[in-house]
Amino acid sequence: APSSAGPTSKPTLLSPANNSSVAPGSSTAFTWSAVPGADFYFLEASGPNLSFRNPNGTFPDVRNGFGTFHSGTVGQGVGFLLPSAQTSFPVNIAASAPVGAYQWRVMAIGSDSNHLGTFSDAFTINIGTPQSSGPTAGGEGGNR
Repeated sequence: APSSAGPTSKPTLLSPANNSSVAPGSSTAFTWSAVPGADFYFLEASGPNLSFRNPNGTFPDVRNGFGTFHSGTVGQGVGFLLPSAQTSFPVNIAASAPVGAYQWRVMAIGSDSNHLGTFSDAFTINIGTPQSSGPTAGGEGGNR
């Protein structure tokens, strides 16, 4: 079979490192590897203390991530469509950002607006929380 950048192409997340922490009111840049043939990248982040329900999927997670569920319920996360020349996305974390663990991931999109592969493996970024040694679903409560 001929090799191509086809269905197995997915970006590799580079920074911030998995399970790193950032303080509310600070800034960071999400960066990932380029995928040959990509015309766009779609960066998706989950809501606080939520995990993507479709790891390495080909569509956004409309419940814990970006989108609208068939019932009209809006997803808890955010999404950004970025040009292919952009493999870094600077973000200013709002001082009022809810404290918690957030997942983020990136998918390459081709010229026909179809995905070139799957979403990357997801990384976790902790906002206002110390680095933990393992994944948590956020049982700490919402107050500092």
